[in-house]
Amino acid sequence: MKAFLKDLVKLTYNDANGNIIIGGNQQHYDQYIRRYDGCGPIAATNIWLYLMLHNHLPQNIIDLPLNQAKIKSLADHIYQKMPPIHLYDCDDKNDMIDFDIFGQHISVTPSLGTFSTTQFSDGMSQLASTFEQPIIAYYFRPAFNDSLSDWRNFIVQHLNANHPIALLNTFNAVNIKFSQPFDDHLRDDIFKLHWVIIVELEETAGDIILYLLSWGGIAQLSLTELWQKNRDNLFFKGQMIAYQLAEKKPEKQIESEH
Repeated sequence: MKAFLKDLVKLTYNDANGNIIIGGNQQHYDQYIRRYDGCGPIAATNIWLYLMLHNHLPQNIIDLPLNQAKIKSLADHIYQKMPPIHLYDCDDKNDMIDFDIFGQHISVTPSLGTFSTTQFSDGMSQLASTFEQPIIAYYFRPAFNDSLSDWRNFIVQHLNANHPIALLNTFNAVNIKFSQPFDDHLRDDIFKLHWVIIVELEETAGDIILYLLSWGGIAQLSLTELWQKNRDNLFFKGQMIAYQLAEKKPEKQIESEH
């Protein structure tokens, strides 16, 4: 069984090197700090791109056709509207605060990023006002006893309705495989402290695989592993928010006086 977002291909374009990219890529930000902590704004960028293109909204969010410069401009705007929390100025990797203590090398993170679904949701609400396009958010904040089926059913329900799902995984690291659309090579990586968009779920004989939009490509992970890692932790659980467009309220008509 598969569940997936329709029209995802509409988010593809060519980057500056002519390679096919899907959606925003935080590595396209100019500033180092934005490349470091921009996954939340990029996830929001991808949600708005999808909602606009799938639902044929007027081009008040981004002009078509898509290209890297236009998406980067939109991502910069969204970053300003929902800025991550910076702990200190960091314009370059060399500006990272590092020190040794008790024989251990410590690097102090320059940013907390978009650290919660509340912060992400507040930014999305502000963007909805800016774009004059109301949205509806559906939250999945897992409890201690939530089953794998609870996670699976939330994802399937919203993918089948073509609602993009923002997923935040915090400290419960999960193995992923990542590839770019122009390259079939799968690269092993770790998924933690990162926002992505769930675009597909596939049930296999022994697992449930999620396909995630991130870094301008697609990552794969085991939903079973994600659930197990989060099930065993009381705090900082992974969370999801699904989004759909809401109908605009009709403008009030001013009656003329007679």
